[in-house]
Amino acid sequence: MTEKETLIKRYIAGTLSKQEIDSLESVRRTDKETDLLLDIIKACKEKARPKLKPPKRQQELNQNDIEVLLMRLLTFNIKKQDAALLLNQLHHAPHFLDKLRPTLSVATTPFSDDEEDLTMQSDEQILQHLLDSSKAKKATIAEKIKKSWQRFWDNLPIPEKNWVGGPAVAFAVILLFLTVHTILDNPARSKAYKIYFASDSAYISRGFDLSPQSTLRGGGTGSDKGPNHKLSDIALNLDIAREFYRDKDFKEALALLNSLSPQIESIASLPEATEIRSQFYFYYGMTHLGLAGGKVFYKSYIKKAVQYLKVADDIIFTGKEKHQDDVVFFLSYAYTLLGDERTAAAYASMIPKDSPFYKSEP
Repeated sequence: MTEKETLIKRYIAGTLSKQEIDSLESVRRTDKETDLLLDIIKACKEKARPKLKPPKRQQELNQNDIEVLLMRLLTFNIKKQDAALLLNQLHHAPHFLDKLRPTLSVATTPFSDDEEDLTMQSDEQILQHLLDSSKAKKATIAEKIKKSWQRFWDNLPIPEKNWVGGPAVAFAVILLFLTVHTILDNPARSKAYKIYFASDSAYISRGFDLSPQSTLRGGGTGSDKGPNHKLSDIALNLDIAREFYRDKDFKEALALLNSLSPQIESIASLPEATEIRSQFYFYYGMTHLGLAGGKVFYKSYIKKAVQYLKVADDIIFTGKEKHQDDVVFFLSYAYTLLGDERTAAAYASMIPKDSPFYKSEP
C-alpha cells in the first residue's frame, strides 16, 4: 500500500494527524486526480458514514460499474447509497483505487481541440455499428419468438370436438405472443436506458444554464408582473419538474411539465426565453423516454419524446448554429427504438468526436 493510499484511508476514517493533513494538502496541489478524489470523498462523507469494520463479504465492482459510479458522483448530486459504496470500496476493497485511476484521469484531463485521438472510430464505423447492433437485436428477438411459437403449437392439445374453442385459443395466444414480443423489445432492456434512466438518478444535461444566479430568476421584485417575473416563475416550476425527473418520478414530472406547456408557448416570441424553452422541451422529451421503460405500448411515449426533443434541437440549433450532443444522441436513441435506423444514424452522425456520447450505444 502506497503512502497516498494510506493517507486516503485515514482521511476516510477521520484519523489524520496534523502532519498528515499537511502532507495530503501538498499532494492536492500537485496531483489533480487526488484533489478531485478528495473533494468527492468529502462530499460523500457528508451523505454517509463509512463502515470502518471490514465487511464479511466484500462487493466486487468491475471496471464498468466503477466508471458509472464515478460518473454519478461527479455530478455532486450524491445519493447516500453511492456515497457509502465509494467510501467502503476505497477503505476495504484491494486495488479499488487502481481501478478508479483511469476514470479519474479522464475526468481531470482537459480536452484540446488541436488533439486528435487516432484510435477513435470514424463516423462511418460508428454509424455502421449502430445499424448492425440494431439489426442483431431484432434478429435475436425474432428468433426467440419464432422458436417459442413453434414449441407452443407443437405441444398444444387440440380438442377434437370443441371446434368453437380453437379460434378463441388462437386469438388469445396471438395476443399473448404480441405482448411478450413487445416486452422483450422494451426500452428498459436497452443498455442506454439502464445507464441514463434506470440508475440511481435519471440523466441531467450540462448543456443548459438555469442556475439560481441566472437572469431568468432575477429581473425584478415579487411585485414585478413583467416578462422577467413570468420567466422566473416558469423557471422555478421547471426546476421542480426536473427534480421529479431526476428522481425518476416520471409521472409527477410529466404532470407538471404538461401544466407548464401553455406558459412555455406563451413566451415563444421572447428572445430571452430561448434557454428556458429549449430546456423545457428537452426534459419534456426525456420524461417521455423515461416513461417508456416497462410499458407494453411504449412506442406512443417514444413518439412524444421524438416530437419534443426535435423542438429542443431546433431551438438550440437556431440560437447556436450547432447541435447539442446529448440532444441528438437521445433523438438517435429514440429513432432506434422506433426502428427508423436511417434517421437514427443521421442524428448519430451529428455527435462530435470529443463528446462522451460519441462512442455510446443508442
